[in-house]
Amino acid sequence: MAGQFCPADDTGGDTFDLVMQDDGRLFVLLGDASGHGIGPALSSTQMTGMLRVALRLGADLDAIFTHVNNQLVEDLPEEHFVTAFLGMLDPREHAVTYHAAGQGPLLHFHAATGECEWRTPTTFPMGYMRYPSLDPQARIVLEPGDVLGLISDGAYERENPAQVEFGTEGVERVVTLNHHRPMSELLTLLLEALHDHAAGVPQADDVTIVLIRRRAEAGGATTVQRYFKRSYDSLEAVFQFVEDFMRVKSIDLELREPVDFIVEELFTNMVKYNPGNAHDIALSLGCTAQVLTVRLTDFDVDPFDVTRAPPVDIDKPLQERQIGGLACTSSGRWPTPCATSSPTGAVPLRSRCPWGRSDVRNRAGCVGRSGPQGTARCRALRDGAAVLRRHPRPPRRGPRRPRLHLECGLGVLLKTQKRVMQAGRGLRLVNVNRHISDIFRYAGFDKIFEIVRAAD
Repeated sequence: MAGQFCPADDTGGDTFDLVMQDDGRLFVLLGDASGHGIGPALSSTQMTGMLRVALRLGADLDAIFTHVNNQLVEDLPEEHFVTAFLGMLDPREHAVTYHAAGQGPLLHFHAATGECEWRTPTTFPMGYMRYPSLDPQARIVLEPGDVLGLISDGAYERENPAQVEFGTEGVERVVTLNHHRPMSELLTLLLEALHDHAAGVPQADDVTIVLIRRRAEAGGATTVQRYFKRSYDSLEAVFQFVEDFMRVKSIDLELREPVDFIVEELFTNMVKYNPGNAHDIALSLGCTAQVLTVRLTDFDVDPFDVTRAPPVDIDKPLQERQIGGLACTSSGRWPTPCATSSPTGAVPLRSRCPWGRSDVRNRAGCVGRSGPQGTARCRALRDGAAVLRRHPRPPRRGPRRPRLHLECGLGVLLKTQKRVMQAGRGLRLVNVNRHISDIFRYAGFDKIFEIVRAAD
C-alpha cells in the first residue's frame, strides 16, 4: 500500500490515515474538508483526532461514523462539510468494509479482468446534518492482484490548459498499465501523469491518493515504504527500519552492512545537497525470492536521469570532480556507491541486491568487486517518475475555476436544503447538466437532493 497528500497551498483540507488495530485489521481513512487553506486543514485535523480516539476506545465502524458525524455537525459552520471514506481492511478475509460519506468515486481494479469498477458514495458528506438512519456498511472483496484506490477530487478535476479534466479516464489509463508494480511506484506514476496532464496549469485543489493492493501470489514482490525527517539524526531510525524489514523477510543479515552503507550514502547526500527542503525523504524496501530493492526518493528537486549521465572518471582527483556525477566503487569487502547531486536537489535512486552476485555495477559502466561475504550489486536507476510537486509552485495561483465557484454556491444551497428539510420538504433541482450531475452523484449529494438531469 502507499499514500501521499499534495496540498495546493501551504495548508490543505485533505487528509489520510492508516491505523493498525490490535486484532490485525487496518483502519483506512481518506477525508476532504470543503474549502481551502487553514480552516479546512483544522477541520481535517479535528476529524482525524476524533477518529483515533474512538478507535483507541474500541468503538466499531458504525459507532465511529455516527458519533464523529454528529460532533462535526455541532462544530462546523453550517455551510461546511467533510467528505470521508472510513473503512476497515481485514487481511484474513481480504475484504474492506466501509462507509463513504460523499467520498467518491472509489476505484476497484479487478486484476482477473483488467477492468476498473467505480463505486459511488454510500451517503452524503459528514458534518452536514445527522443521518436519519445509517445505511449498512458497503463491502469490497479484493481478489489476488486487485487494487483499491482512494483518490480525492483534486486529482480527478486537475485541468490542462484546455480546461479538460484528468478524470477517471486518466486514472484508469495509469492503473491498468501499471497495476502490477509496487503501490509506491504506481502512486508516483499517477502523480507524474497528473503533472504532465496539467502542462503548467497551477494546482487548484489538494490531491490525496491512497492505494491498497492484495498480493497477486504467495512469494511475490513485497514493498514497504516510510518517510524520514531530512536530518542526519534520522539515520538510526532508517537503519532500524532496514533491519526490521530484513528480519521479517528472513533475508541474510550478513547483507545488512552493505545495504546500510548504500542507504546511508544516498540518504546523507539528499540531506546535504537539499537542506532547505521541507519534505521528508521516502525510503522504500522491496524483495522477491531473488532481489532486494532499496529506493530513496527526494521531492521538489530538479529532474536528473542518471542513466543519461556521462561516464564518470573515478580516478580523477576529488577536487577536479564535478557535482552531479555518479560513481559506484568498492572499499574493502563492501560496495561503496558514491552519489553526488546538484546544489538544488538530490537524485532519486534505487539499489537492487540480487543474491549470489559478487559484482557492483552501475549504468555509467563503473564496475567494482565486493568481498567474499558481501554479495550485492548496486544499480542506480531513475526513480521512474517525476512527482507532482517536484517543481516549485508559483507564489500565487491563477484565477479560480468555475467548479470552485460551484463550491461557494453549494454552501448556500446546502444551508437552504437543511432548513427546508426541517419543515418536512426538500429542494428539487431540474435541468442539471451531466457534469454537475456527476459531481453531485460522486459527492453523495444525490442522497440529499432530488436531481433531474437535463436532456443530453
